[in-house]
Amino acid sequence: MPPPLEPPASRWPASSFAGPPRHGEVVAVGGDLQPGTVLAAYRVGLGQLLREDSPQFYSIPESERPVVQLPLGADLLHAPTAAVLLQLRWWGLEGRHDPVDGFEQPVFAWR
Repeated sequence: MPPPLEPPASRWPASSFAGPPRHGEVVAVGGDLQPGTVLAAYRVGLGQLLREDSPQFYSIPESERPVVQLPLGADLLHAPTAAVLLQLRWWGLEGRHDPVDGFEQPVFAWR
């Protein structure tokens, strides 16, 4: 069993660290966490990334690139978050090395 994770060095306060992951979970902490910058945090099993109905793509008239969506629970995640999680699926879970930088964000994310 791997050693337990410790909170990152003084860059982040201990209160922003989610704790050690359980089997099949990924803990991601990035950037300078500031109060009010994170709307919510969710615990998601890696099996959600492997759903048969995922990923989903659709076209928009504003771009030639496809918009990527990932169903997660009853919600749909969009790029850039969906692209990061899709890359985790492809690289980390399936061993694929497909790039995700060709996907588009939905128009509402452009504002």
